[in-house]
Formats: sequence, C-alpha cells, structure tokens
Amino acid sequence: MSGAALRKRLLRLARRHRDLVERAAGAGPMVRGSLHRVETRCGKPTCRCARGRGLHRHLRLTWRARGRSATRRVPAPQEPAVAGLTRAWRAFRSMRRDLAALEAELRETLDRYAEALDIESRKRLGLGAGGAPTSADRMEPSEKPPRAGEDLV
Repeated sequence: MSGAALRKRLLRLARRHRDLVERAAGAGPMVRGSLHRVETRCGKPTCRCARGRGLHRHLRLTWRARGRSATRRVPAPQEPAVAGLTRAWRAFRSMRRDLAALEAELRETLDRYAEALDIESRKRLGLGAGGAPTSADRMEPSEKPPRAGEDLV
C-alpha cells in the first residue's frame, strides 16, 4: 500500500479512535457484574418455602472484587435500574475491547506508514528501496556481481 493510501487509512483510524474515546468519556453510571434470577429458602420454619410450597424468587448481582466473587440480593423495586446499569457496564466493556483492537490496528498501520515513507524517501534520494543493506550494497560498482539478464562485458 502506498504512503498516501496508508496516510488516509491512518487518519480514518484516528477519527474512529477519537470518537470511541469521546463515547467512553461520556459514559454514565454503570454497575459491574451480572444478574441472575435465583430461588432460595428464607430459613423461617413456618414459611411456605420450608414446607416445600415454593421458593422465594429474586435477582442476585454477582461480580468480582479484589480477586474474589461477591454477591448481593437486588431488591425488587431496584431490579429494572440495576439491570440497566449492568447493561451499561457490558456496553462499556465492549467499547473498551473495540478501542483496544483499534489501537492495535493503529500501531500496525503507523508501522507500515513509516516503512512506506522510508522507502519512498530513499527512492526519491536514490538511496535504494530500504531494508537491511546486503553485502552487494556495500561493494564498489566494479566488484558487484552482474544481475540476471546483464551482459558480462
């Protein structure tokens, strides 16, 4: 790919990067973790759950903190709000993964762009196409072996 094409790609990637960073910076409240609907017994001996007539259903929020798993019961009135906040967390994490992939692509494109500029500059100055010099590059013109198709005069 030419230097001009790589430059256009680089600028396009930089715009996408800026847009993702701005979206991340504008993120609102979020809660790390996942929600699970569970059925439990309350422990009261006179409750219906102790007599086998149905368990208590509720949501639990589970997350990892300091290398350990933590779980909390989510009160019924807060279920919709907590569900929205955990969705926001997942969306943010997805955006973060997209940003990391984009940064890797940016680095790779920058490397290719630098290489293309180096080669183009060397050609313009008559210094060769770049790359590591070979032993033939270090020889005097009279010492160089003939190229394929050259006459041996």
